[in-house]
Amino acid sequence: MNHTLIASLFTLSCLSAVQGRVASAQHSADEDLIRAVIQAHANAWNQRDAKAAASVYTQDAVIRTSSGQLLTGRAAIEQAHREWLAEDTASGGSIHSHPLETIKIRFLRPDVATADLDGCMTPRASAGQSTSAADCVPLFIILIKREGRWQVTEQRALLRGRT
Repeated sequence: MNHTLIASLFTLSCLSAVQGRVASAQHSADEDLIRAVIQAHANAWNQRDAKAAASVYTQDAVIRTSSGQLLTGRAAIEQAHREWLAEDTASGGSIHSHPLETIKIRFLRPDVATADLDGCMTPRASAGQSTSAADCVPLFIILIKREGRWQVTEQRALLRGRT
């Protein structure tokens, strides 16, 4: 085999390995950004801010809730959050979370990812009472990256299997 060919193959192999590490580092950074988007939603709920909660969604996002309600567009999503927050506050309030260990991210393309995760609501404890267990619903979301920013474009609440 020719030495030039061997050197070229070695160079290509090294470049491929470097590109793989760069892509892996980019996915890792994007996973952190996606987790931050998910956490921003929980933080907004906990701060009772419907506008901030809706801001993690694209303008044309679609949500299917666990009750089957279909919300189309950020304006409808924001209005639903206002209603949900009002109901939640009237019933004593809850703390919203997405436990990190439940978040499973998969990249379909560099600018499109899916995430399986849990959306959990824990009732706020009243003075002298212990906190109740969290009620968690499995969620499936699709996120897109535009202009360096990740946002949720589709969300589905999933039903747990019945035994």
